[in-house]
Amino acid sequence: MTYEARVGLYKKIERLRKRPLIVYSTRFSNYNSGSMSMDSIPEFCEQILQTPSNSKKVDLLLVSQGGDAIVAWRVINLLRERFDEVDVLVPYVAQSAATVLSFGADHIVMHPFSCLGPIDPQITIQSNNLQMPPKTFSVEDIQAYLEFVKKDLGITASKNSPADSEPSGFNPNVLDHLVKELNPTEIGIVKKSMKLSEGLAEKLLLLHMTDKKQVEGIVKKFNTMTHHGYTIGRKEAKESGLPVEYPSKQLEKLMWAVWTDLSSELKCNVPFDPLIALTANPKMSAALTNNINMGLPYTLTASEVQKIAVVESKQFSSHYDVRDQIIGSGNGINISFNVVSSALGWVRSKTG
Repeated sequence: MTYEARVGLYKKIERLRKRPLIVYSTRFSNYNSGSMSMDSIPEFCEQILQTPSNSKKVDLLLVSQGGDAIVAWRVINLLRERFDEVDVLVPYVAQSAATVLSFGADHIVMHPFSCLGPIDPQITIQSNNLQMPPKTFSVEDIQAYLEFVKKDLGITASKNSPADSEPSGFNPNVLDHLVKELNPTEIGIVKKSMKLSEGLAEKLLLLHMTDKKQVEGIVKKFNTMTHHGYTIGRKEAKESGLPVEYPSKQLEKLMWAVWTDLSSELKCNVPFDPLIALTANPKMSAALTNNINMGLPYTLTASEVQKIAVVESKQFSSHYDVRDQIIGSGNGINISFNVVSSALGWVRSKTG
């Protein structure tokens, strides 16, 4: 299916829900995953401008593993400036910053296969050694470390600790080990990000909820999960106090049809393999086979464009593209690969 074919699904959802629909989806894969980012805001603005002037309600169909929490705040505020009621439809995954975004909805319509997730921010720090993978961690990781050395190992960082005035395993270097991995600035960034996420989540819930204690309870629950990858299904989300609704069977099928087609277009279930990408071109495949058989050194290149995010409606579609340049070099059967990605930015299609 193509965008033009998806427009038919969007029209069916709009007729069923009696309101316009905007779709926001980001790619998740083993390479070049997309995330919620500020560059999507102009696309949302244009989509809002294209909605009928007499529309008072809007649906946002959302699939994303997260991104910038500020984007969640910005998107909800843009929608609420224009519409009296905002509902979020979740056919599959809306985790991290996408969960924060859903907090700003009057209703969260969740498919049986859908899930939300914890809102504790994950911070990625690139090592000075570019050959090493970046480090990703959260405040919960730091707290878990300190709890482990104190409660499980019986080690405390201070002889004057009120929790253990005569520690059996005192080690003054407990914090030294931590700051060797993460410097104080990085730890501070994580703490500030957690406070920002908590604050935004609370403000978004208070846009449509009046019980502040209930709001604080929801934020606490979603911010204190033991693992960032924990998934929260619609039953648990509803029990937490969120305004979760279950779709009708008809809407359920339409939501899933939209997601399965977007997943295919974004190649969410297709692992990236540079060898497959390089040999997809028959000429490159033949050249590689010929050089391997002859034992000659070679350098072959190929490129492909990948969509990593989509903002669309029945009016028009915008997609964020990234170009991957794959370079394979070797001698005989020994091949090494280098992949260089370059952003192409947002591309708008003609209206459907």
